[in-house]
Amino acid sequence: MEKIEKKMRSSKGNGFHGICLCFVMAIIFKILVSCLHRIVARVDQLMSLCDELEAGLARSQADSERLMEAVVGRMLAG
Repeated sequence: MEKIEKKMRSSKGNGFHGICLCFVMAIIFKILVSCLHRIVARVDQLMSLCDELEAGLARSQADSERLMEAVVGRMLAG
């Protein structure tokens, strides 16, 4: 990128190259921002899924503990 900028600065002319470079950089920036928005949206989806899985795991662990307590209680009661 630095080579391009140096070449643009050293070029003689009416500034068209600088305008062209700014236009290209603006397009690249817009594409990058678009990609970042998609990445952030996907990460949000995955984090939501992780939250659901974590909640399900907590419910399963609680159910297992209650079941174990019931089994032990029956065994001790005889």
